[in-house]
Formats: sequence, C-alpha cells, structure tokens
Amino acid sequence: MTRFIPFVLAAAMLAGPVAADAKKEEFCQINTDIIERLVEMRLDRVSKSKAVKDLMEGENAVPENYTVAVTQWSEWIYGQPRKDAKNFVSDDFYKACLTQ
Repeated sequence: MTRFIPFVLAAAMLAGPVAADAKKEEFCQINTDIIERLVEMRLDRVSKSKAVKDLMEGENAVPENYTVAVTQWSEWIYGQPRKDAKNFVSDDFYKACLTQ
C-alpha cells in the first residue's frame, strides 16, 4: 500500500485546508487518523458504508470539512485487498504529508 501514498497524498492535500505549519500538522494528523480508523475497520471486516457513516456521524466523527477526505480515503482503502491494509504505516504517511 505504501506505493500508493504519493497518489493519495496528492488527493488528500486537495481535501482540506492547509495554511500555516500548525494547520498543516492538524491537516496531516486528521488525515492520518482517518486512514488509521478506516484501515482498522477494514481489517475488522466492517463494510465501507458503515465505516464511512461512523467516521462522519459517529461518536468520534471527523470535523465537517473532512468528509470529502473520508470518502476519498474509504474508496482507496476499500479498493485494495483487505490483507494489504495491515501494511499501512501511519508514521510514514504522516511524515510524507508534512513534507508536501
């Protein structure tokens, strides 16, 4: 899954506001959290629609301006074989996000 990081990172950069360093860190952290939660649900065999609903409306819903990111990340994660989800390394994504 790490070979797809540049492609999806570019999509993520378009999915939310990025301004100053603090905003960028927040943006990268929220996207990393979204991906981690989606990967966890994917590995737990939660359906894509239920995972998206949980992230958008659940107890720990993402900020409203990140719903597009949830949709994009869910398409990517649920489009990959389930076994590949365990290969996601959140620290690698977070560091790559900060350098963009």
